[in-house]
Amino acid sequence: MVSVPAGNMPISPTRPADDTVPTMRRHAQELTDDVMLEHVDLYVNEWTEDLGDAGRAALRMLSRQAAHVGLLPAGTRALIVF
Repeated sequence: MVSVPAGNMPISPTRPADDTVPTMRRHAQELTDDVMLEHVDLYVNEWTEDLGDAGRAALRMLSRQAAHVGLLPAGTRALIVF
């Protein structure tokens, strides 16, 4: 495993901005840079930048289903997505 200073992280298609790396490290369960970047590549995609109408509708449906099965307390306000 390779550890690289934040300013020298390898280039990847979804490479995070250098100022986000310290936050990623604070919350990461795996601290090696290569594994952190693999997670970014796996989870950051076109939906990350703009959910669009389909993404917003999916979140509304998820909220309704979670409330229906009791995962959300009654009266929980809808998630607001910009």
